[in-house]
Amino acid sequence: MDLSKLKMKREIIEKLKEQKELEDEMAKRLTTFYNSTENPLVKLFIHWIILDTKKHSDVYQTLIALNSGVTVGDIEKDRMTRELKIHISEELEMLERGEGIGEEIKDGNTKKLFDIVIDDERRHHQVLVELLSIIEKVDEMSREDWYRRLYEVAEAEKRIPRIGRRRYVQRGREAR
Repeated sequence: MDLSKLKMKREIIEKLKEQKELEDEMAKRLTTFYNSTENPLVKLFIHWIILDTKKHSDVYQTLIALNSGVTVGDIEKDRMTRELKIHISEELEMLERGEGIGEEIKDGNTKKLFDIVIDDERRHHQVLVELLSIIEKVDEMSREDWYRRLYEVAEAEKRIPRIGRRRYVQRGREAR
């Protein structure tokens, strides 16, 4: 590999590490704010941001690992397989119970918010099943396979409806 490309790669990894640290710090500050807030609506919005911020940190960590030569095959397959099967079963039970509750909700606004939770439960179940499939084949997976699987999960995440997304993005730009 050309030394200039290697140096650039190290520089990018360092920038990813810095971004991860910023995300971690933001999540920490937002958590303090969340814990000091009493209003359940404000807490919900702040919690959504905290979860996304932590997810961003995890994505940065994954990019760092995949681009730093970390092997991805070092996974305790037996333990993870057992744990995932338990979680898949529990997630399916939560989904089925939730769908039953959703059928009883008649108020349109309540139904819309509840449906967001049910959509998340469906996605969580799908991701856990996919992860179990990955763990079962981990010894055969290449770096490119990991990237492909990560993109598939990210695409599933993008399919969640973003109510009024353009308006909120624009409002955020104006606030800067």
